[in-house]
Amino acid sequence: MTSRNIGFIATALVASAVGLWVWRIEASAPLMPTLAAGSTPRGLPVAWKEQPKSILSDRSPPSAKLVGSSSEGRSTVEESKNKYALAKALLPRAQAGDAKAQYLLFLAMWDCLKPDEAHQYQMYPTWEAKRQLLIQNAIPQKNIGDEEAVYRVCAGFFENDIKSLGDSWDWLKRAADAGYALAQAETAAQRLQQDQWKVYERAGDPPGITADLPPIGGDDVSPRELLTLAVQTGDPEVLDRIGDLQQMLNPTQSRETNLLNEVAWRYAACQRMGGCPVGWGPATSTNCAVITPNCVPVPNTWLTWVNGNWAPVQERVDQINAAIAAQQWDQLGLGAGS
Repeated sequence: MTSRNIGFIATALVASAVGLWVWRIEASAPLMPTLAAGSTPRGLPVAWKEQPKSILSDRSPPSAKLVGSSSEGRSTVEESKNKYALAKALLPRAQAGDAKAQYLLFLAMWDCLKPDEAHQYQMYPTWEAKRQLLIQNAIPQKNIGDEEAVYRVCAGFFENDIKSLGDSWDWLKRAADAGYALAQAETAAQRLQQDQWKVYERAGDPPGITADLPPIGGDDVSPRELLTLAVQTGDPEVLDRIGDLQQMLNPTQSRETNLLNEVAWRYAACQRMGGCPVGWGPATSTNCAVITPNCVPVPNTWLTWVNGNWAPVQERVDQINAAIAAQQWDQLGLGAGS
């Protein structure tokens, strides 16, 4: 099994016991015909393909996100109970040139239209079809209600003609070109994944989901250049994302080194937030150096990853903070060419 195939194992589909039941039911149900090559569901922009998920480490729980970021980035979309309605509300602002709205519109579209999410709507194009399956399998009514809420989050994209929303890739590029830091970081992540899929394809794997698309973000800028621009804002969500991308940014470094850097970047983000995301679980205070600002508790999960040896991580955190403060962007270790 290749690294790319591992990334598509449906662990993210099972968020609760209810989700597990439904997964088992759907796994045994006959699949509806899949879309023909080049076709799109109900007005889906032709340019749409599955955009790669950010390469979150396999250690990262789904709830481990930065909440309360001053930029109110990804969490705005993740917490929406109706992403189609959110997309429609964002559209006028996006069309007027609001870079944040363009970025959020991209996320709302992508979160719902990527194949692993769209799959259930291909199998069950109406809620009634899925509800009947749950009833047939004796799922409790309360759990059926929970499943309906999940279904409704993205249903609007498959119940309406969405051509008016435009091309999601175009919205992302517009936001990044406008200098919106979170869009720059997102573009960098997508491009790194795209380049990785192209490597897999050259090694004999089937074509990656975005391998046949033009370079995400354009030929005139590299992922590392985009991250260098984004990190200058000091946005904690950008710093957290850079931590998430360490393996792709530094593929020749050891897993241990990349893990240390991942934790360091994410902890630097926590410092700017005044605490780490609750999704990482319980946290423990550590003995930070006297000169270290914002010595916030460290998630116990991270301490386990580094075998309780926090000193090297803290040293790297201090280096990151010092480089940002001094605007020494070439000292951040953003991979080859940085």
